[in-house]
Amino acid sequence: MLWASTSTKNPAYSDVLYVEDLIGQDTVNTIPPATLDAFRDHGNPRATLTESVEDAHKTMQSVAKLGISMDEVTDKLTDDGVKLLPTPSINCWKQSRRIQNQTQAQKLAASSMRCRIRWQEQ
Repeated sequence: MLWASTSTKNPAYSDVLYVEDLIGQDTVNTIPPATLDAFRDHGNPRATLTESVEDAHKTMQSVAKLGISMDEVTDKLTDDGVKLLPTPSINCWKQSRRIQNQTQAQKLAASSMRCRIRWQEQ
């Protein structure tokens, strides 16, 4: 999962709102420097994407009952967001998608290979 531009735009909200609420396994967050500094100062690191899952399911069911397709919304936001990303972020997103689709054995092999390459470069 790639989260991009997670700085808080509304000054009435916590300056680490979107960083804290989007922490989870297999995620990448392109945190702006000021937001990262704020998170280092007073952020609460924890796996928030797995909190309140039942409430999230209820919310999604309510949205579906209103006739809103979250698949369509997500596809549109993803397409629009990727168009706005700089090339390195797009490459990172593509790599994270490739990794997400690999088997666990493939992930371990790829990780091992990256570690060997880094060690040989030192």
